[in-house]
Amino acid sequence: MTATDRQCFEAEVRKRFDSVVELCAELIRIPSENPPGDTGGIAALIETKLSANPAIALKRVIAREPAVNLIAKLSGRRPGRRRVINGHLDTFPVGNSAGWSVDPFGGVVREGRLYGRGAADMKAGLAVAVSTALLLAEHRDAFTGELAVVLVGDEETGGEWGTRYLLANEPDALGDAMISGDAGSPDVLRFGEKGQLWIEVEARGKATTVRTCTSARTRSRASWGHSDGSSSCGTSPARSRTESARRSSRRGRVRNSSLGRARQTRCRRSR
Repeated sequence: MTATDRQCFEAEVRKRFDSVVELCAELIRIPSENPPGDTGGIAALIETKLSANPAIALKRVIAREPAVNLIAKLSGRRPGRRRVINGHLDTFPVGNSAGWSVDPFGGVVREGRLYGRGAADMKAGLAVAVSTALLLAEHRDAFTGELAVVLVGDEETGGEWGTRYLLANEPDALGDAMISGDAGSPDVLRFGEKGQLWIEVEARGKATTVRTCTSARTRSRASWGHSDGSSSCGTSPARSRTESARRSSRRGRVRNSSLGRARQTRCRRSR
């Protein structure tokens, strides 16, 4: 690609900014919460967009329903390196929708910002990936090698049926270099990925109960933040006071018995 071609290409990218925002809003309006992980609807929309150019080959991969993975391939003017744009179709659940100031699936634009579940993580990245593939499909003579857009349906719950499955079973998911448009700062380019580390700890010993509260007064203070009157260590204020009284009584008996033994010792010595 010459310098002139690059400038023309960049100018086209800027012209398509509004269409990228519109596509992102469309993607937001299709729920893809994980769990339950149903990405069939959003995969179908992306298939429709990419199939507008016959140069883009599409393949659905389903390792486990309802998670749908999608692979799109585009070849340049001659063989070369293979570049992968990776992303995930699923999002975190909405949670309590009453806590949202907008419809989480509305794709609403306010004051220059786009709102909705997954707007940043990562339907904006999906919109860019799809737009990139469509734009490059119009300029196949300007690049060499192959572009693969690999969009997975299971990321938020660990990736077992998404990226992990594709890397193990689909050669088309591999490449010489990969770009992920996942959530993060648009001003920071990160190299590499930390992944996940799962640790299983097994301990042996006698089971017991550990309490962190040291007094009834502490427990009463801790219980103020609970509507049911329970304290942070799992006991009610009344029970806490009862247990504290029992401990105080036991401490009193210990002190008295210790004092009695001390007096007896002094008496024996004086004799």
